[in-house]
Amino acid sequence: MRLINTSTYVLHDFTGPVEPYAILSHTWEPEGEVTFRDIQDLSVASQKAGWPKVEKTCEKAREMGIEWAWIDTCCIDKSSSAELTEAINSMFNWYRASRICFAYLPDILVGVYKDQSPIDDFHFMAFRNCRWFTRGWTLQELIAPDEIIFLDKLWIPRATKTKGTPFLSWISGIPQVVLRVHGAYLRESVAGRMSWAAHRITTRIEDMAYSLMGIFDVNLPLLYGEGGKAFLRLQEAIAQTTDDMSLFAWTTDEEQMWSTHGILAKSPGLFARCGKVAALWGPLHYDRLSFAVTNRGFEFRVPLKPCRESGDYLMPLFCVDRAVSSLSPPAPMLAVRLVKTLSGYVRHQAHLQHTFRWETPEDPAIERHMPVTDIGTPQSVCVPKFCRSWEVSTSPNRICDSLRLAIKTPEGVVHTLRAFGSCWDLATSSYLTGSDTGFTGLSHISFAVGDVIHDLTLTCGLAFPQNHNSPFPRPWVALHRPSADHRITLLGGDIKDRRLEVVPPREDVYLGGLGWLRDVMRNAPKGQTPATKALFLPSPTTQSAAVCVTVKVETKVQMGQENMSAVRLHECLVELKIEA
Repeated sequence: MRLINTSTYVLHDFTGPVEPYAILSHTWEPEGEVTFRDIQDLSVASQKAGWPKVEKTCEKAREMGIEWAWIDTCCIDKSSSAELTEAINSMFNWYRASRICFAYLPDILVGVYKDQSPIDDFHFMAFRNCRWFTRGWTLQELIAPDEIIFLDKLWIPRATKTKGTPFLSWISGIPQVVLRVHGAYLRESVAGRMSWAAHRITTRIEDMAYSLMGIFDVNLPLLYGEGGKAFLRLQEAIAQTTDDMSLFAWTTDEEQMWSTHGILAKSPGLFARCGKVAALWGPLHYDRLSFAVTNRGFEFRVPLKPCRESGDYLMPLFCVDRAVSSLSPPAPMLAVRLVKTLSGYVRHQAHLQHTFRWETPEDPAIERHMPVTDIGTPQSVCVPKFCRSWEVSTSPNRICDSLRLAIKTPEGVVHTLRAFGSCWDLATSSYLTGSDTGFTGLSHISFAVGDVIHDLTLTCGLAFPQNHNSPFPRPWVALHRPSADHRITLLGGDIKDRRLEVVPPREDVYLGGLGWLRDVMRNAPKGQTPATKALFLPSPTTQSAAVCVTVKVETKVQMGQENMSAVRLHECLVELKIEA
């Protein structure tokens, strides 16, 4: 660390423990700041417009008996990228270790409140419009020091951090406890800390991320020129050090309501509504909550709730908004809304702050654990870090050529459906095919008719029939009853009463070995594709009713909700009938 002597203005390098020092917090002017090179020659430095900052900082420090001072403009050799990286990564700690911090506010005019005591009375109306409260770098300079003296344009003290904490909290949005208690910022949620920077700006885009490293206790290499990627790297670094999922509680503007997004925010401004967000902590949370950064994005191990009405999912973030917790206890857990894609999930409807509610338990002693214990079984959920432009434009068409499975049974008949493969979308009961004719889907269906259980295997896919002029693929469905003859019935093509010998049903065979089924489909005569065929299930006794299963495949064209483009949807209706 390099400090300036407050009497001689000579720089001195400290490689070990440093002497007590004062530190300056200010906003840079476009021209005229005293640089590291300038301070080597005081005759040159004293001619710069920023020299009064150096001179007055040293003067104020001497008045308090402090021999050394640190000023960012002249104590860092910015021509050395290594030194600049070290300084920026250490800056929060340097401000925290200072004996006193002087915050110079030149936009507080001389003579304002001249009849009032400058220290005892905090005139926040004069402070809240100061440029100092709008800059990104000064956020850490407000939080880190134990004491700050705010000085006006003539370097007259106007307020202190300790006496003006309520008004500083009101201006900055930072809780008073963070400004009063050393290290209290680390107990705030990630989203809450991000919200403090939501309305601040920096000259360089990258500095918006670099100025927040100390607040989150992470370190990054400086890569000026990377633009907004710096903030993405900051969020990745934060994710490596915490399991606080409020990192993903950001929201967008309403103008982007139909856009899809990755899991990471593009800027701190998206956390503007997260000032009261608090993470949920407790022993049960650690059993269910985990996420990791992978080459595919973020891999979560969390419960996922399908919402069949809207065709998407709610992923809980294990945090609450304290702004509404007193109105509806227990507080609703915040969540993000996801939609299934061929490669995982993407976030949508990010303009809304979604919540996940649970039923209030009878035992109040376990109420605070309900966000974990009452949600569901954790599963693997992969969400990309961000969506590229082409992904945003094509994701609304993710349902094109999807195969939706619907089951219809008489009253009293219970059925279960188990679908396999990463292309299965539980929220819409559909296979997302991506219009790929190489796709094959496998499902197991069980019907409970009285005491009798019938098991069926349904396989489906897309194909281009031979001599067919349609530019779009057509669906095919195969229904198999696992019985002694190991036969299947091919549906969706004009293959009357045709039976094909197959091996005993196994997942690996049906997922990857059905190319020959598509070859059969291609040989179907043009225009002859019966929509419905029936499979009769054997009765265990002569007194049992006959059970018939039919499959109907229908293609519909509808307008996509997000971008109003036409998409093709294929619906496969499996209907069980009981004949007397």
